[in-house]
Amino acid sequence: AVSGAAVACESTTGAYSIPPVGGAQTYTWTGTGGVNVLTGNGTTGVTVGFDPGFTQGTLCVSAGLSCGFNSVQRCFTIKNSTGILGAMSGPFALCPGQSNQVFSVPSANGAASYQWTVPNNVTIISGQGTPSLTVDVGTNFNVGQLCVTATSNCGEVSPSRCKTLASVSPPTPGNIVGSL
Repeated sequence: AVSGAAVACESTTGAYSIPPVGGAQTYTWTGTGGVNVLTGNGTTGVTVGFDPGFTQGTLCVSAGLSCGFNSVQRCFTIKNSTGILGAMSGPFALCPGQSNQVFSVPSANGAASYQWTVPNNVTIISGQGTPSLTVDVGTNFNVGQLCVTATSNCGEVSPSRCKTLASVSPPTPGNIVGSL
């Protein structure tokens, strides 16, 4: 597998490498979409540059023998953003007046910070800027959207991941069964 950052910013450079391939004498690296191999072609590690305006590209490598035979390429996608955030976890049925309710999303590769927005009558206690948020629910809370975005190291903002929070009653218990 190719090692290196999956999120990179325009007009920067980054280091990428692979473990040595048994029997290979050379390595051929290629880039597309604004990914340019600057140094190290022929070796297991390269420095690549990202063009101005870079948003997404691919870095590929193949191993070669001295007789000219090359392996199938191994490719690695690099973006300037974190992409869509993973599923949000936490209690989505809330009681008015609850405190220290925790919500989270999986950490996004390349995220520099997270921006949470909460519905009316919900107060952020801690975690703004991180993938995990702790809130208190106000006594007048009814229903609303909890949303989060991630901002990449390049300043690109991900699409929002939202979940509806509601103050709901639990379902009615099933029939009572008993015997005489």
